[in-house]
Amino acid sequence: MVPGAWAIACVRLAKMYDDGRGVPKDTLKAAELRAAACARGDLDSCVVAPGAKTW
Repeated sequence: MVPGAWAIACVRLAKMYDDGRGVPKDTLKAAELRAAACARGDLDSCVVAPGAKTW
């Protein structure tokens, strides 16, 4: 796997959960995914508030 790819996938999935796009809307799950991305080196995920529009 490409370094950082897992973190990027977490960020994208978190966005889907925030918006309820393709999955049920779940801001708690989105926050958990952002925390996982942060732990894996995506520093932007460390400071983005749940529900914030990032894209």
